Amino acid sequence: RQAIYFSMQADPVDYGEWKTGINASGLMMALNGFMGKLTFAFAGALSGMLLTWGSYVPNQTQPDSALLAIQLGYLIIPAILVVFSMITMCFYNLDKMYPQIRAELDVRSQKAETDDHQTAL
Repeated sequence: RQAIYFSMQADPVDYGEWKTGINASGLMMALNGFMGKLTFAFAGALSGMLLTWGSYVPNQTQPDSALLAIQLGYLIIPAILVVFSMITMCFYNLDKMYPQIRAELDVRSQKAETDDHQTAL
């Protein structure tokens, strides 16, 4: 799953450069790293809140509410988020435009190299 996520990061960077002329790949990587850390922190906090809500007590037989909290944290909530992600990806059309975007960016890059070479002469 993470391999797909990281491989998709180039698409919006190229799209942004195509639309604005600005290559923000460094900013995108920094934001993705920061958001990943925030997400892990949020997931840990949510797990703790779910266990507290479920009256979880370590090394004890757990009440039904604690078992429900564990099921929510490890099965139900992740399943809902996966379905939400699948629905969201149905609207992802950038991959259909990507060959055109990449071709135009390559032409721009070649033109910029040619202009730089002529300027240097």
